[in-house]
Amino acid sequence: MFRLKTEPHRRWAAGFSCLCFVAVGAPLAIRRRFGEFWTTFFLCFLPILIVYYPLLMVSIDRAKTGALPPIVVWSGNVALLLWSGWLLRRVLRY
Repeated sequence: MFRLKTEPHRRWAAGFSCLCFVAVGAPLAIRRRFGEFWTTFFLCFLPILIVYYPLLMVSIDRAKTGALPPIVVWSGNVALLLWSGWLLRRVLRY
């Protein structure tokens, strides 16, 4: 039963993740606009590998077992959006 309640949240969160990736990548790319292409790419991609995917996998697993509510699947997106807000604030400040 928990799997059925988690699935809609997982699907919507997966679709919304693209926007979160851009929200993190854009301020990082703006700050590193004169840097090497591959360095900038990996600096934008690294937070997604280190923060988003482990958080997503743990939250999906916990939600499917019923240990946490299904809305917790959105936690990876929320973490990236909070971080992108902080990065965007730093970019706009300079």
